[in-house]
Amino acid sequence: MELLPLLCLCLLTHSGITSAQTDVITVEVGTDVMLPCSLSTKENIESKLFDWRKVAQKDDGEKEVFLYDSGIHYNNGLDGQSEEFKGRVSHFQDALKHGNASIIIRNTKISDNGGYTCYFPRLQSPQKLNIKLVVDPILKDRRGENIRAPKPSVTIRKTEDGVLLQCKVHGTPKPKVEWQDIAGTILTAEELQVSEREGRFYITLTAAVTRAHFYRCVATQKTIKHQISTWIYVKVYSSGPQTHPSGLSTGVIVGLVLLLLLLLLAAAVLAVLVYKGDITLNCNKVITVEEGSDVTLPCSLSTKEDLRLEVFIWQKTDSLQMVFLYYNGDLYSDKLGGQNEQFKGRVSHFPDELEQGNASIIITNTTRDDSGEYTCMVSSIQKKEKKKKPKKLYFKLVVGSTQKKERHPLMMEERL
Repeated sequence: MELLPLLCLCLLTHSGITSAQTDVITVEVGTDVMLPCSLSTKENIESKLFDWRKVAQKDDGEKEVFLYDSGIHYNNGLDGQSEEFKGRVSHFQDALKHGNASIIIRNTKISDNGGYTCYFPRLQSPQKLNIKLVVDPILKDRRGENIRAPKPSVTIRKTEDGVLLQCKVHGTPKPKVEWQDIAGTILTAEELQVSEREGRFYITLTAAVTRAHFYRCVATQKTIKHQISTWIYVKVYSSGPQTHPSGLSTGVIVGLVLLLLLLLLAAAVLAVLVYKGDITLNCNKVITVEEGSDVTLPCSLSTKEDLRLEVFIWQKTDSLQMVFLYYNGDLYSDKLGGQNEQFKGRVSHFPDELEQGNASIIITNTTRDDSGEYTCMVSSIQKKEKKKKPKKLYFKLVVGSTQKKERHPLMMEERL
């Protein structure tokens, strides 16, 4: 994060404190912040003492933030710094000669909220500057901050009409629980059960789905700015076949009729989408590589839209295998489940290029089983904007032994 402009520096004078009308500094949690403090005389303070402290609050005492004394400070051997600030606070060594005692607090936490003082006790007229720091919280997983809120436990149960999703959550304060699809749309709840035991809330939420896709159970505790979720990939199975007097099962007859209707509908919809430019067809795009080599499947937005807070999915179309999922910073490799066993540990993306709209992936150590058709789908999950239609790109990958090794750099990049 860029540090606050030096224009917000508050100046200390021999007769008192002169404030540049900036006694409150507001930052977003997790970012770095500079707390400014300088002598208006620009007097060299390399051999002086200045002390930064966090003002005592109702439920907490005064904290030692940073102490500098003639070249000795908390970062080079001086003891006494409060534990919560260790390793997170630094000063501007080269600026001391100009009377600058400002400090930087890195990776701000909610607990950093409060008043701070910059104190020069050994000046002819001791000076003190007061600053209030406001750390704006964001919803995120805060289990690392000693919050007792385990991840939601999710299960699925097959029904005649589809699948019933069940999510169990417990915690304090009372969590708000929701089922969402991959686009962030909240699913209609079938049943909600809430109980309380010894001040702890136990919640069970169920929702019915009929479409094979990714879903997640989200538990939110707004008062402590904690949010956590568990993903699950759902395969929707049909119920057992019933025999028809004609000799064909009812499922087969219904399936044939639906297949015919779907083919007609798909042809019409596809024609419209291609005409409107919502879908770019690359039916003849074939990528050929030798077995055992690595391959890049290119997929990039022509608008170079930032994808770091969006979602994109890679699927092996012909077998419906899930190859790779990126959702707002979460990947198959860390938080998300559902990746096909065949691709586990072999697929990666380009995190440094997400900002430029690059959703390409690399499949390492290719096998003949990797051959087939692939789809790259990019979808927006930002609710503050009007939702855009998902954009898709299609490829055919051929893995086999070739006499002439073909180049496949990212210069073959395909754009949506």
